Amino acid sequence: GRVNIDKAEFPEYARRLVEFCSLCKERNVSYMNREGYAPGWFANSHLYTISKTNPWFNTPEVTKLIADPLQALSGRLPDAQKETPQGIVMLAKGFAGGQVSPDCGWMRENAVHAVILRRPSSSFGMVQGMLTLRKTPEHEVKMILKGIQDEKKDDTARLEILVNGKSIYQGKTGFLKDSWTQQTFLIPAGLLTEGENTITIRNITADTEKDGLCGVGFDEARNYYWGWFMLEEVLFADLL
Repeated sequence: GRVNIDKAEFPEYARRLVEFCSLCKERNVSYMNREGYAPGWFANSHLYTISKTNPWFNTPEVTKLIADPLQALSGRLPDAQKETPQGIVMLAKGFAGGQVSPDCGWMRENAVHAVILRRPSSSFGMVQGMLTLRKTPEHEVKMILKGIQDEKKDDTARLEILVNGKSIYQGKTGFLKDSWTQQTFLIPAGLLTEGENTITIRNITADTEKDGLCGVGFDEARNYYWGWFMLEEVLFADLL
């Protein structure tokens, strides 16, 4: 998906996406016509919004994409950061990637927009967001994640955090399995800068199953109901 693409790879990525859309249109590939599938796939994997038209490849947005892919895909990552007395909060809806849960009521009374990060082989193992700052912080910054993890056992899930491409943490999530909690990670001084900063969170939990000769072809090939964690928000403390 687009969340994994850097600037140098972007033109080729756009060309390949257009090739996929064009071939589906030419050959009337309709498996993505089931309600909500195509719009969800474009939104979650490619940060691109299309309308609910059947067939999906006849939507005005897909027509625009095929005609001028670089222009159509030039939009930014979602902007869902807000300033609070505690610092800058990035909500889950501001991250691209992962498995979106727009009305998550897991282990809580009030439903929220959350994102699930499953093990890397699932294709739902990473999210990325853009933190925009008015000035460069001169000090170490606390990055506080609010989340919950695999309900089957504690400490099964592992995560990695990258700030502007540099890894600042790899290890246990620290989240509980039966309640939403906050975990604090430290961003060293000098990593965050004025303007846009890329924040990447990855699930790095190892699989236990062994691949066959053809690798993992279908969701059924692995059990992705363990080793996951969910995020509600990320707070960057004392940045105002």
